[in-house]
Amino acid sequence: MAAALHCNVSYDTLRRWEQEGNGPPVDHHRDELGKRHKVYYRYADLVEWMAEGKLSPTERKKKAKHASAEAELKANLQAPKQQIRLERMRQEETRLKRELQRLEQRTAAFAFATFEHLALSQDWILDHTGRLVGSVLTVDEETLGLALAEDRVQDWPLAEALAQPWAVLEDRRRYAKRFKEVCAQAIEDLASGIERQHLQEGIPLTDVERDRGFL
Repeated sequence: MAAALHCNVSYDTLRRWEQEGNGPPVDHHRDELGKRHKVYYRYADLVEWMAEGKLSPTERKKKAKHASAEAELKANLQAPKQQIRLERMRQEETRLKRELQRLEQRTAAFAFATFEHLALSQDWILDHTGRLVGSVLTVDEETLGLALAEDRVQDWPLAEALAQPWAVLEDRRRYAKRFKEVCAQAIEDLASGIERQHLQEGIPLTDVERDRGFL
């Protein structure tokens, strides 16, 4: 009975633990016939068992259930944060994809192969005097880094860039030549389209259309 009081349980509970092998260490004293006669609990064993936080099967189940409920609660609290974090990651991924697509378009447009490319804005570098040095795709890394740090980058289509004073006149002439070639090709394509429509509809070109250079 004293052992049960020390463990803060009933005598029946302590006996059940002893039978199930879940309680404190126990000494069995047997009679001459080998049958169990008395059960003894050493005080030192009881103190050690309690100090180690040993729990009964019922208490272990309660503790496990409490731990499970606590873990589930934490998981439920973390779920919204994880969803928000995931949504932010998706938004950032979308932004980066769009930025990459924009960069790819600008890189392709920098060749100025079509009339549409002439209308697309490009990032141009200016020197300290305000003269145009070149595109961000053509200057060296040091020049680009300084221009970005000092906010000397302008977003212009080629026509507007050509209207600015350039640091190197030969570079300006080269871009102007390309601009003229693309425009000439666009005019030629336009004239060919007008001619095809006239032929398809059986309508002859007027002298005015010829004079305006549609052919």
